[in-house]
Amino acid sequence: MNKFSLCFLLLALCFCLAADEHLLFHCSFDEGDLNRFTCKPDDVLKPRSPKDDLSKVALVDGVHGKGLELKAGNKAKFVLGKPECLQTLVPPFTIALWMKKTAEEPKHGIWLATISDQKEAGGFELFWFWRRAMFRWGKGDDATLGSPTGVLFLNKWHHIAVTHDGKTITLYIDAIAVAQKEDNGIFKPLPQAKYKKFRPTVGQYPSGFVAYAHVGMIDDIYVFAKALNAEEITKLATKQP
Repeated sequence: MNKFSLCFLLLALCFCLAADEHLLFHCSFDEGDLNRFTCKPDDVLKPRSPKDDLSKVALVDGVHGKGLELKAGNKAKFVLGKPECLQTLVPPFTIALWMKKTAEEPKHGIWLATISDQKEAGGFELFWFWRRAMFRWGKGDDATLGSPTGVLFLNKWHHIAVTHDGKTITLYIDAIAVAQKEDNGIFKPLPQAKYKKFRPTVGQYPSGFVAYAHVGMIDDIYVFAKALNAEEITKLATKQP
């Protein structure tokens, strides 16, 4: 092994150790099945109800190992077994995932969300909107951050990440910072009174009704209690299995 390769491996190891120290949630979709995925550090991702129809959900080849495919017409919701890690989320944090959109409709498709349509309610929503990546943490333009239009493409894997360092929120697509905004203290965790109704949800709006379904694939969801810097985002977006 030459010096360059050794240095690269050491840097990658340092990143993994630093990231794991702040890891709140990681679902790779490689452990388990559609009824229950084992997630790190100690959680699961599962259908919201045992009665959920999984006929329009599948495990497919993802970016790393297996990925979750959500087909048109899917009504199943996947929720965290221990939702409090996202319900109580406050800055600093990083949310990152791989996604692929396979249909133009619907124009609004959620990747990961707690709730974000009411400023007083708290929570967040990370989603696709008219070929834009969007992050919303309240109500209105003051609490919405979006990428330029047309930077997301159908049938192509994209790495999406959003960081909040306590003051500034930054949105990344494929390890490139595409938008940034000062938060000004608007971001709030989900109030405890909302915990039962709004559980952290993958692929749809986090309530009892079906809305804003993502049609496509999702893989390697990460949440860290740390605002990763640009170099760390790049390493995460190019991480090898």
